[in-house]
Amino acid sequence: MAYKDSILRSVSDYCMVPQEADVYDTDLLDKINAAFFVLFQLGCSKRPYTIEDDSATWSDFTDNPYLSPIVPEFIKKKVKLEFDPPANSFLVSQLKEEIQELISRISYTVDPGWEELDE
Repeated sequence: MAYKDSILRSVSDYCMVPQEADVYDTDLLDKINAAFFVLFQLGCSKRPYTIEDDSATWSDFTDNPYLSPIVPEFIKKKVKLEFDPPANSFLVSQLKEEIQELISRISYTVDPGWEELDE
């Protein structure tokens, strides 16, 4: 498994947590799993998805070519906002707006009938 494919490790990198600082893994895992639950509620999976360690990869969650590029971005941004929000309120607002845009795009992607555009 490539290092960048690990969900926990890539989210940890995005939150600028040193890899040797595994003391934060439990907190990160809780926030990652909460973000995956949001994706479940949006209809991205038939049942809730959770990870337990750094062996889980992004492709373990979905191989949908429309979702696979945006799921990591959503998870990373959602966890960043919860785990280590920016000190600047403008940056917090910007991050929240980016998350909302990703939620909209995810909702459009999982909406029944959207895949028929390929035909």
